[in-house]
Amino acid sequence: VIWLCSPGNPTGTALRQADVRRVLGSGFGGVVVVDEAYVDFAREEHGGSCAALVAAHPALLVMQTLSKSFGLAGIRLGVGIGGRELVSYLNRAKAPYNVSTLALDVAETALSDDGIRRMRRVAGCLRAQRDDYLIPELLRLPRVAAVLGGNDANFVLCRLADADGRASNDVARHVYTEMALHRGLVVRFRGTDYGCDGCLRITVGTPAENRQVVATMRSVLSAMP
Repeated sequence: VIWLCSPGNPTGTALRQADVRRVLGSGFGGVVVVDEAYVDFAREEHGGSCAALVAAHPALLVMQTLSKSFGLAGIRLGVGIGGRELVSYLNRAKAPYNVSTLALDVAETALSDDGIRRMRRVAGCLRAQRDDYLIPELLRLPRVAAVLGGNDANFVLCRLADADGRASNDVARHVYTEMALHRGLVVRFRGTDYGCDGCLRITVGTPAENRQVVATMRSVLSAMP
């Protein structure tokens, strides 16, 4: 199995469909899975879902979820989009009655015309907050050296630096710990992930929540020697 995440976590980088097609045409003999948990937050110019490629590629499985843009992580429900033969194999392997009637009822409402419109409206607001407020404001903070990745998800990955401008896990851990223990805000420390030295992952929230996280990070960072 080749597993592709688009957009990925924690960088939020969406893959171009041309690159996915290149993998599909590489001669690989197994299944190619594209995990699109965050696809509804991607910029249109970065490409959308790969679901349309399924018809021409029987070994492709595209996975999506109601946990992110629909805000329904509690029902633990997603969808796999694939060719008839591949899906038939998956149906044989899955546990019986693995989706509850209650979860299906909630999903039916979420996937109605009104539900889809609401999801798109919310995702659009989060994209605007990410691009027009959170990223620019984070880059204005002391010790924030860069915002990494493609920024096509509902979070932003920023790199913190020491006084000499070097990526610093110590600085990132200090900010994470101070905010979580004393400021009532939780961000994600990702400094141990590959290529993410000194990084915090910050979820995009409401305008008020985004202002609060920026103000709190400014307070914590400005107090550092």
